[in-house]
Amino acid sequence: MQHREHGPRWSLPIYLVACTWVSVLSTDLYAPSLSHLPDLLGTTDRLAAMTMSFNLAAFAIAQLVHGALADRFGRRAMLLAGMTGFAIASALCAMAPSIEALIAGRSLQGLLSSVPSVVVLVLIHELYGAGRAVRILGFHGMAVGIAPIVGPLIGGFVYITLGWRAIFWLLAVFAALVAVLVLRDVPETLAKPVPLSPAATMRNYVAVIMRLEVLAHLLPLAASFGVLFAFVTAGPFLLIGRYGVATEDYGLYFGAVIIAAMGGSLIANWFGERVSIGILERVAFGFAGLGVLTLVLAVVIPGIEGAVSITAGMMIFAVGLRLINSSAPLLLLDSAGGVPRSIASAVAGSAQLLAATGASFLVGLFPSESARPMVVVMVVLIILGSTGFVLRSVPRVCDKEPG
Repeated sequence: MQHREHGPRWSLPIYLVACTWVSVLSTDLYAPSLSHLPDLLGTTDRLAAMTMSFNLAAFAIAQLVHGALADRFGRRAMLLAGMTGFAIASALCAMAPSIEALIAGRSLQGLLSSVPSVVVLVLIHELYGAGRAVRILGFHGMAVGIAPIVGPLIGGFVYITLGWRAIFWLLAVFAALVAVLVLRDVPETLAKPVPLSPAATMRNYVAVIMRLEVLAHLLPLAASFGVLFAFVTAGPFLLIGRYGVATEDYGLYFGAVIIAAMGGSLIANWFGERVSIGILERVAFGFAGLGVLTLVLAVVIPGIEGAVSITAGMMIFAVGLRLINSSAPLLLLDSAGGVPRSIASAVAGSAQLLAATGASFLVGLFPSESARPMVVVMVVLIILGSTGFVLRSVPRVCDKEPG
């Protein structure tokens, strides 16, 4: 599809941000109450953590379906269905009578909140040229970054005043309002619907995954997202449970991380049309690695581990993460060859969430008395992500176009 430089309304990026806010807030509004669920629902820390990891797993797997559905039914229709369904899933979470029911509801949330992660990237890629798309993604990341700042603060306040169920009612109302915005103002960019064909879709997915050019950008992107969710899962237990941060103050620490990420978005917005996207991606991963190194030092040097040092390391990492999110996805889509961009976008989103799910699951298996398990998972992910840069020097003998 051709890029449309003059077609999009000026307000469209704002509507796309609102769609992504639904996904982000489904985690960040809920995070402050996570460490209290064992007492509230008579369960264990491990099962409480599963409400996060099952949500991420459903989010990751569903994206593989959303890409094909977006090619068949359209980008706008998928956003509308995703936001409406998410509102219903949130209401079910609010009424969950047990931890098992809540895990099921959170899984359904993940299935539906993953729609924007596929469709928004495709819309931006189809509507804007390469340099402008980097700037739009930079703006998108910066605006989306507001949600993780205010999300834990609002979530902590709502939990203290109204209880954890009110958090999900709030999500239901917000998603319903966003669905109205999508119905009214988001355009359709699909020029020609693609018939649903499981066999053809599978061939496209295999073709994308087997392209070394794609893997070279996919590995750093997915690994970085995994690092983030290792912290998202372990953070509340560490900061609130181990380091003594008040529940209502947790959002201040998490907000500092997001402010740093917004700084990365500003950098991406400024340099989007001034430097090579490839250079931006390499610098981004360097920042991410530096942040994880800071966390390693925080846990191995006696007397340093604490809320401030862990937050500082995550702030450095967050700058790199946002730069990666503004560069690697576009490079990945451009490396997909003849495969539909929605399929490549779904692969990117699913890989990120599979990494996040694995990281969330692993840190949830270990006690929260120390940040060491979290940091070990992060180091492994950074090493995995760095192999993507190594692949760029390998001859592309495995690259295949879909049959």
